[in-house]
Amino acid sequence: MTYHVNLLLDDERRSASRFNVAMVLRVSIMLGIGMILLVTMMLFVAGQEVSMKVAKAQAKWDHLKPQYSELQSLRRVQSELRASSRQIESCRLSRLTLGAELAQLQTGVPEEIQLTALRINQLVGNQKSGAASARNFEMHLSGKVSSDNPKGNVDKLIAYLSSSAYTGRVESVTVPNNGFRKETVRVSVTETRTDWYFELVCKYRPRSFE
Repeated sequence: MTYHVNLLLDDERRSASRFNVAMVLRVSIMLGIGMILLVTMMLFVAGQEVSMKVAKAQAKWDHLKPQYSELQSLRRVQSELRASSRQIESCRLSRLTLGAELAQLQTGVPEEIQLTALRINQLVGNQKSGAASARNFEMHLSGKVSSDNPKGNVDKLIAYLSSSAYTGRVESVTVPNNGFRKETVRVSVTETRTDWYFELVCKYRPRSFE
């Protein structure tokens, strides 16, 4: 009978496999720790770079902030000036140029008519031209006719005011109640004269503020 004596302790025994499990495990752990350290370092470096960029951007903003505030102030002033300019332009477009109106009126009044009064009324506020606020103007004329055909001369003046030959801005011309009347004037003890007086209301087309 043959006997074999094993003098190796249990922890001194070696595996018959070519791979050492303990070694592989140790290497894996070391690699994992290395990867964690590498990623941590990369994140730290990236964080430092981001912090530096943020600090630079903040410094640049602190430098530009006064200029930005000044620019915003200038923009507000510009906006206010533009609004004022639009208001001025709206007022200019909506107003009635009296000089031009009177010059045109002078050329169209028949010789037999003598104007005795002229008044222009302006209505502002709730007057509308479509959806926009507008100014409405009315011109009131009073005069005297010294001719054999007083009504014909007044009609001639009305036709002129209503035509484009005047300004083309008159919407309507009306004669108010008792706006065409005659008065008898005594010239001498035995002689009288009949004078005809008239009143006209010229309503202009609304002049929009826009």
